[in-house]
Amino acid sequence: MPIPDMTKPLHSTPANQLSVSNTKLAACLAALGFQSNCKPLMDVATEKTVREFRFTGVHDRERRPQFASLSITCAKHWTDGTLEQIEPMHPLCVMMRAMHNYDRLLDMHRDVVMNLRSAALLDPQHPEKGGRMTVYKRGSQPDPRSNFSAETLRLDDLQLVAALAGVGIPVLSLEGAEGSRIYTVPRYGYALAREDGTHCLVDAMELSLRAPTPQDPRRLALEDTDPLHPVVLAYDALTARSVLKKLLQRRRPNLHIQDGGMSAILTSQHTGRVMDILSQRYGLPSL
Repeated sequence: MPIPDMTKPLHSTPANQLSVSNTKLAACLAALGFQSNCKPLMDVATEKTVREFRFTGVHDRERRPQFASLSITCAKHWTDGTLEQIEPMHPLCVMMRAMHNYDRLLDMHRDVVMNLRSAALLDPQHPEKGGRMTVYKRGSQPDPRSNFSAETLRLDDLQLVAALAGVGIPVLSLEGAEGSRIYTVPRYGYALAREDGTHCLVDAMELSLRAPTPQDPRRLALEDTDPLHPVVLAYDALTARSVLKKLLQRRRPNLHIQDGGMSAILTSQHTGRVMDILSQRYGLPSL
């Protein structure tokens, strides 16, 4: 059964705790080092599965020391839009842009035209100044090759391509079937604004260099020199999303049964015998 992309608001929980059903947001919080517990619940009548992630606010400081000062409340501020307004380059904002760009690349697989556009503007009153990051928006014509350097890269890592999209590197073309797609990107893409108002071009080749380890064969070399670079943040979040998806696919959901005033929840370890007893007691059809 496919994993639904739930976008419900954050639920109210005790102080310093959050419950979210947005899988993308949960992946970003996991990449930031916050620990959670997920309890998938499937309604047997509709066969719809809701996955609720409960974050306690406990942070894995050893694995993600660079984010130790962050509070889990940043998720609330991102959801209500204040984080993007007050601190557009906050790590969580950067990561959620990566989620957006990844999904828009999936749209491109279906021949939808996308263009990169400025995001995280330094001055909302003067958008012509550009932004410190870029995001894909639906367009009518592909990003023009003539706008960029003639030198291109051919990449086969969708997560890396999505991470590069955040810093002005568009996909010029893609080829191949699912699982073996190749993305052509320019080495230098759109200019990005610095904090002082000047502009710069990033080098996609330099940002794509690897520094593999036995634990992480796809590790970016950039992690050693600039662990808070937007590309590193984006790549970490998208990797966490992939890992989370695999974990959820292997985890059987609890079952939620409702019939009139009766409501029952069965754990994922339930047996056929349990279902037979419930069917007899409540007059439910056998499953």
